[in-house]
Amino acid sequence: MIGKNHQGALVTIVDRVSKFALIKKVNSKHAEVVTEATITLLQSYLDKTLTITAVVAKSLPDMRK
Repeated sequence: MIGKNHQGALVTIVDRVSKFALIKKVNSKHAEVVTEATITLLQSYLDKTLTITAVVAKSLPDMRK
């Protein structure tokens, strides 16, 4: 999610079945920043995370890492 006037962004991870959501504010939408936020959000859930599927809109960086 990109903020008003493209200032700031949110990294969101949502489980489609349970609707469980993780959200982290980031200051930039650069791939390195978004990747680091994603890793940080999922760190506590490594034992419960099997796979993730990235949905990348045109406004977001390349997430093929």
